[in-house]
Amino acid sequence: MKKRNCEVNEESIWDLGERTVLVVAEPGMGKSSTTTQVAWYTKLADPTSWVVHITWNDHSRKLQEINAATFNFDSLVAFLCSAALPKTKYTTINSSLLKQALQNSGNVTVLMDGFDEISSTHEDKAAVIISELMKTTVRRVWVTSRPVQKETLERKLSVNAFSIKRPSRASQKQMLCSLWKYKADEKEYEFYNFLQRVNRSLHDANFTL
Repeated sequence: MKKRNCEVNEESIWDLGERTVLVVAEPGMGKSSTTTQVAWYTKLADPTSWVVHITWNDHSRKLQEINAATFNFDSLVAFLCSAALPKTKYTTINSSLLKQALQNSGNVTVLMDGFDEISSTHEDKAAVIISELMKTTVRRVWVTSRPVQKETLERKLSVNAFSIKRPSRASQKQMLCSLWKYKADEKEYEFYNFLQRVNRSLHDANFTL
């Protein structure tokens, strides 16, 4: 990821000491996968921390239920709990623990992916959620969007956006190889053989590996 002259990878993004990180990139550049990686690295670095990963598209119904005029801290805790925990684990105890963390320790990271995909009728509600969140002691906030919302989010969050550096061909091959081995438990050489077979079958010079 890049911001002006600064380049940083997902694993060390929080080493910059920034409380709020805004990532803006075109569709297909890897915003969602990067968000997932940052969430994983964050939890790995501190297993005791709260890591709340919100994909806005998955919470349209929750946004519909929110009243922006009356939204407050308790409403925020309820929303974050519903996003972070499956219904079977959404208990009063967990809600109290998250509430305490947001009020005191601040050991909470909230990652919000796809702000631009929110319905225009719910944008004000999402903005209220972010505004209420920033009033807490939350340690880190991560927001992604397409460029269409760049200026609006930079203004709301008072930050300059990072962009995502397009991965090299070698990086893409390595990422696909890792995914292949993780999902299918296949060996690396089998993956490269598979790519070569696909390459030959397509007869496309632009797809040459």
